[in-house]
Amino acid sequence: MERWRIVKILNNNVVFVKDFHGKEYIAVGNGIGFRHKNHDRLENEEIVKLFTQSENQIKNKLLSTLDEIPFDRFEMATEMVDLAERDLGRKINDSLIINLADHLNFLLQRYRNGMVFPSFASEEIKRFYRDEYTVGCKMVEQINQRYHINLDYDEATTLAFHIINAAEQGSKNALAIMYGVKDIVDLVQQDLQVELDINTLEYSRFIIHLKFFMKRITIHSGETLETSPVMLQKFEAELPEIKKVISHIEKYVDDKYEYQMNVDDKLYLFIHIRRLLNK
Repeated sequence: MERWRIVKILNNNVVFVKDFHGKEYIAVGNGIGFRHKNHDRLENEEIVKLFTQSENQIKNKLLSTLDEIPFDRFEMATEMVDLAERDLGRKINDSLIINLADHLNFLLQRYRNGMVFPSFASEEIKRFYRDEYTVGCKMVEQINQRYHINLDYDEATTLAFHIINAAEQGSKNALAIMYGVKDIVDLVQQDLQVELDINTLEYSRFIIHLKFFMKRITIHSGETLETSPVMLQKFEAELPEIKKVISHIEKYVDDKYEYQMNVDDKLYLFIHIRRLLNK
């Protein structure tokens, strides 16, 4: 069983600790700074969350948040992030815990005052971030069970957006990706006169590929493969209807994001649009 030595007490709930190898962490636990003093031993059972020293940039925000909200909000947020990491199968930036704790505190105050705000970009999140939305629904159930309230699933879209934002490292980028995907899907459906079935695996895969495409465009980076245009020309000759869609997407990203698509971009879109339609 790991035991920790307290190096410095930051506030009632946050302390610096060292492990057996002398590596320092920020430890968060209910009242650990109040119950202990410097150089005391700290047991695993007393710690709710550990942050590594590399995450020290969140220290001030962590201290500020825990000074302003009840500690149970932090505990609940930690459980929510654990759920998200388990269900999504990936590590999520620990800053999400702090943001969720702050949001949860505001949410509970709002609920108890009878204030209901519309969820942000709810339909887009449901369509293009279905896994995150599903996790958001489970988070709503966690909150309802713990606090004996009755939030509806509209709140799940806001919680999902927090997860998306943590992954994309900035709300502006996350929004650009989400709305870019929406606009491209609309162009595909409009130009090809099809209605895509959002409940299919093929649609989900297509959305994933569009997210990668839009992420590259919004940050204007990414290696190009310098693909020969011969393959693209072959596809364009065989499927002029898809060539038309891609020309409209090319104009869209140039107008809105000042990004000039290259051969690799066009071939990437061509392959995935064709695969979607073939299915």
